[in-house]
Amino acid sequence: MTIHNLYTLKNADTFGTDSLAMLVPLVPADASVAMTFRGDFTELTVKSLDPDLDRLVEVLMPAMTRYTTQSPFFANIPAIVKGTHKASDFIDFEAFSRREIYTEVMKSLGSDDTTMLILFDLDSGRWPRPDELILHYAFYHPWQKLSERDRLILNLLQPHLIQAYQNICQYQQFQQQLEGLQQSLDRCGVILVDDLGRVQLMTAQAATWLQLYFPGHRKFHQLPELLQSWVRYQIDRLKSVDNLPSPQLPLRFQQENRQLTMRLTIDIPGKSYLLFFAEEAILSILAALELLGLTQREAEILAGVIHGRSNQDIATDLQMSINTVRKHLEHIYRKLGVQSRTEAISVALGKLGGLNISLVV
Repeated sequence: MTIHNLYTLKNADTFGTDSLAMLVPLVPADASVAMTFRGDFTELTVKSLDPDLDRLVEVLMPAMTRYTTQSPFFANIPAIVKGTHKASDFIDFEAFSRREIYTEVMKSLGSDDTTMLILFDLDSGRWPRPDELILHYAFYHPWQKLSERDRLILNLLQPHLIQAYQNICQYQQFQQQLEGLQQSLDRCGVILVDDLGRVQLMTAQAATWLQLYFPGHRKFHQLPELLQSWVRYQIDRLKSVDNLPSPQLPLRFQQENRQLTMRLTIDIPGKSYLLFFAEEAILSILAALELLGLTQREAEILAGVIHGRSNQDIATDLQMSINTVRKHLEHIYRKLGVQSRTEAISVALGKLGGLNISLVV
């Protein structure tokens, strides 16, 4: 086994058996396994390099779990996390052989003694969390047969095993976060452009929106001409060195009841820029007014008022009498808590100010 090979392992899920395969030639044992358990000593899992041993351990698992507290290691946890220890370091064979963990587990495994090596870094200054999974190795052999040379080898390897395992766990966590970020980006509309507005990277969602809002555009390695001109103009403003660049106004494109909003921001000053897309629904003025508690007819009348239509014009448009229009306006005023057409417009539009509304009826 070389230290270099240990640090080339890349899978946290198989690190136990992968590293065990490197340790087995160095430590004479009848059998060996890689185990994980939670910090509260529950959820024990055991893996070996021998399918027959895996099947035997599966049968013995209930007994291994039931008699965990009888293990000599259980009462000496502060000691065993600091290096390599065997059960015979803490108890004599006569006393151990009378325990159920020996008669129900060890004898079935065909061994008397166990050497344990735990991968936990006490130098970190903390104790394992109850839900934290801890990896360790168990080597089964005759009583007191682990040599001091074997113990020294395992002790020398322990910090490297700990570091390699931590590296893999952190790497795998980073990979998962990166995949999550990539998935999030794929759901977002983002385009990376250089200082000339040329496309460097485009998410799948951005490509979908470009195709939807620019149906004639098929060259996704570049922006549509109109968008390209706007991006270049915005970049020139952002690259201004005479004054601080003014806030960049977004660009909006509307299609039916949807609106695509684009904003440009700096990624690397003078080198790259990010174009962010956001799509949102556009409410018609009638649908928006109904959100204020107005009926459909009241919304139609107030929409007419907002568009500057007189009561007579509204009556003609909606094919009703002017008196009916006046009656509806009374109901509208009461619901909005106002006294006039001007107040009704001001209050209604004020309450709907945070919504994206099309004033087209």
